[in-house]
Amino acid sequence: MEKQIDLWLSNDEVLEQLGLRIKELRLKSNLGQKELAKEIAVSGRTLRRLENGEGASMETFINIVRFFSEMDKLDAFFKFEDISPQELFEARDSHKRKRASS
Repeated sequence: MEKQIDLWLSNDEVLEQLGLRIKELRLKSNLGQKELAKEIAVSGRTLRRLENGEGASMETFINIVRFFSEMDKLDAFFKFEDISPQELFEARDSHKRKRASS
């Protein structure tokens, strides 16, 4: 069952959701696991583990994203708006831990 990937999911749950979505992309493309594994230069076992939410290397993930022509979505994720030095300083200070008062 697909869930929305958000802040409240554990890392394991995020891996599970990514695996399900990769499997869904593969099936929509009418590809078997062996075919996709060959295309992205990994073993069938590696792809099975990934689809089962057991994780994979960043390189494997990038190969999958590239194979399905979704690199622009990665680019969109990493685009940052220009931030002034003052805004960076204020953002850094707002994330510091504060001592609990008694």
